[in-house]
Amino acid sequence: MAALCVVNGLAWGAPAATAIFTSGDVRVVSAKGVVRELKTGQSVESGETVQTTKGRVQLRMVDGAMMALGERTTLRLDDYRLAGPAGNDERGFMSLLGGGLRTISGSIGKPRTDNYKLETQSGTIGIRGTEYTADVDNGLRVGVTGGRVAVCNDGGCVDVPKGSSAFAPNRSVKPNVSAKPLVHLQPANAAEAPAEAAAESGAETAAAPSPAASPAPAAARPTSGEKTAQELVTQAQNPPAPVPVPAPTPTPAPAPAPVPAPAPTPTPAPAPVPGPAPVPAPAPAPAPTPVPVPPPAPEPAPVPPPEPAPVPVPPPAPVPAPAPVPPPAPAPVPVPPPTPVPAPAPVPAPAPVPVPPPAPVPAPAPAPTPAPAPVPAPGPAPTPAPPPTPTPPPAPTSHVTAGLVWSNDKGDIAADLIGGTAQFDASGGLLSLKDAATGRTILENGTSTDAGVDGVIAWGRWIGGQAGNNRNGVGDGNLTTLQYFTATSTPTGPTSGLFTSFASTSPTVQSNGNMVATGTVNSASGSFAAALTLQTSGTAIYTLTVPVPGQTFTLTGTATQTSLSTFAGVSLITSTGTACRSGCTGSLGNNVSVIGQIAGSAGTHAGVIYGFDSRLGNVSGVIVFKR
Repeated sequence: MAALCVVNGLAWGAPAATAIFTSGDVRVVSAKGVVRELKTGQSVESGETVQTTKGRVQLRMVDGAMMALGERTTLRLDDYRLAGPAGNDERGFMSLLGGGLRTISGSIGKPRTDNYKLETQSGTIGIRGTEYTADVDNGLRVGVTGGRVAVCNDGGCVDVPKGSSAFAPNRSVKPNVSAKPLVHLQPANAAEAPAEAAAESGAETAAAPSPAASPAPAAARPTSGEKTAQELVTQAQNPPAPVPVPAPTPTPAPAPAPVPAPAPTPTPAPAPVPGPAPVPAPAPAPAPTPVPVPPPAPEPAPVPPPEPAPVPVPPPAPVPAPAPVPPPAPAPVPVPPPTPVPAPAPVPAPAPVPVPPPAPVPAPAPAPTPAPAPVPAPGPAPTPAPPPTPTPPPAPTSHVTAGLVWSNDKGDIAADLIGGTAQFDASGGLLSLKDAATGRTILENGTSTDAGVDGVIAWGRWIGGQAGNNRNGVGDGNLTTLQYFTATSTPTGPTSGLFTSFASTSPTVQSNGNMVATGTVNSASGSFAAALTLQTSGTAIYTLTVPVPGQTFTLTGTATQTSLSTFAGVSLITSTGTACRSGCTGSLGNNVSVIGQIAGSAGTHAGVIYGFDSRLGNVSGVIVFKR
């Protein structure tokens, strides 16, 4: 029995895969939650998880399989090993927790297909000697470029042949198979001469001297060599596929060119315009030499000059129209002027005395009235109207799920996820919170800052205030720090995907009830890959960065699911300074340093509270996420 244990220990100690190419941020999380950066040439063991954020990696598995992981992908090698000397079975068991990959299978699974499986939230993939792709964002999508794949879940199993794909939105719906042309990934050594293949095999052995990897070249005939890795990289970039597509389109382009060719034929069309006059000209057409004869024809054209004899000149004759001038003859009617004979009555002449009234001419003085024109000056006043201060809609004052982390002036530290009734100010800052179960006030009289609202989630922190009636009996009294988020709704089903931070409160540091330091709003950030299930057996793999004056903390780990939409984790905490020299530990209970809540009925948002002890003091804050 002791000998058997030693053999098994050796099998588990051997690397399951080697990174033959890395680009960007690629990390490995051990089964104990220890995180390290993965570089080209380094190995990954069974039980470890490979994580890419803004990075990519190509792995050569111990059985010669090749695997390319794209950005934001999480792959756990649950149990990946070759058969041992004692005859124990080989295993190729993995879990794709997020993102997508492309793979060419190796020797594992060829003798017995049940020795290979790739678990996802929506189904399980088994192989029949295969090249395939898998993506688990928004359901499971599998495309087969070589061999066959079996995709199974609680709804049933389907067989997916080469050139087809399958899709399962979740584990309860049977996968649907459809014909879908896929770009075929040719094995690197498909066309190699035996001698070349042998040379390549030797090169690989020299490059990867680990004892577990040595049999891989012989077992993985179709996928050995760096050429396969290069093809995986090329395939991921897909530059060649688009090139041929545009190529055919230019060929039809010349076709339209001939179409304009007929266009010149219309040029004779203008000739017919003069044609009407030369109707007899068609006869001369047979005798091309008489063409000079037409020149005389233009002589008739001068005929138009007679038109210039604008006999219409007579129209000027109407000028005599002025003859009507005689009408002025009636003007003599003013003969009445002789009536002025009565003029002898010049006596009225004195009447002209009123002529002085013209003196009112000074009336123009009223011109100054334009002075009122300045009245329009008030016109600019309307400009203030634009201040339609589009204040962000405050979070609803209703039942919420609140995530809280705080400390009081006695130095007590507390955290909670609780349902309650919250009141907010116009900018979305929290005014008070009552326990939904007891109706008692938990938080009041604080001054809100760093406040923000985004649909289903609100966040912020308090300066001052009081805490009371805490169900845990810890943290009541005058507050030193309080960080919070509130969610108006939570999902009722499983949640999976990559969540990225978009806002955060200012990190705070307190010691013995006194504020020691305050960071900058929105400076804390991070991401996590969630895989929460209905059976509450899921996980959330996270990385958080928390800067405070003088140094920056990093928290990494795998949180466990605590309810349908919540999770909590014990973190590996490091610092760029000396604050973690003696070790930094979680302060949210049982060494927990991270508590998260998925928000929104569709699980689109999330809030995370963090709290841990360091040599500086207790550090706490809130980060909010979207996916």
